[in-house]
Amino acid sequence: MSRFGSRIARAGDVLAVTAPDAANDAASSFGAVYLFRRGAAGWYFVVKVVDPQASQDEHFAVSLDLDGDVLVAGVTTGSNLGRVSVLRRSGTAWRFEQGIPVLSVGAPLAVSGSRILLHGGLASGDVSVFVFNGTSWNLEQQLTPNPFFAGLDISGDFAAIGEVGPDRVRVFERSVSGWSEVATLLNPNQPTGGFGQDVSLSGERCLVTAPRDESGGVIDGGAGLLFERNGGVWELAQTFV
Repeated sequence: MSRFGSRIARAGDVLAVTAPDAANDAASSFGAVYLFRRGAAGWYFVVKVVDPQASQDEHFAVSLDLDGDVLVAGVTTGSNLGRVSVLRRSGTAWRFEQGIPVLSVGAPLAVSGSRILLHGGLASGDVSVFVFNGTSWNLEQQLTPNPFFAGLDISGDFAAIGEVGPDRVRVFERSVSGWSEVATLLNPNQPTGGFGQDVSLSGERCLVTAPRDESGGVIDGGAGLLFERNGGVWELAQTFV
């Protein structure tokens, strides 16, 4: 079994689907990303992408994100260490650009433009931003030591980091002086419930999951909470149950 569909990411008319247990072209390594494109007649397969740096017992694409011409995928290396592989589209081909060593194996990651947000860039459990300078990806700033391994996302000048346990989402904003924390999002319906397990950020909107939320009247029924930034303040706009 390849576990096809374990992770998906979409950017415009391109859809990326992971299969972390798929047979690789390299001996004794696994994992691939299948890329599809939407055309006039629907979605069609374009290419299977594997990690050219793959070695024995590695699993490519245990985590995934896609933005424009940049694809980032987490790699387990058979030890307590991992790697984030960055690939960039050139014409119709996806070419390996750089590997970023990480200490949090298989943890969530996200890419937006020239920045990647990931766990474990400096220490196991931390969350850091890497920036592309036109040649290579380099550490821009460590945002927080975060041992809770929940959802995260980055969109433009905003980053959101979920923390399950404290059940909160911390929002950071980038300015000329760097990244700073500007808000903490909480679930007003229920203080627990796994709030922050997954996070999706788009501009000044942030959708947060709470898989054990019971505000809909169902035990562990779950909920999604949409926050919006109005006048510089992040506020709950809607709850989905």
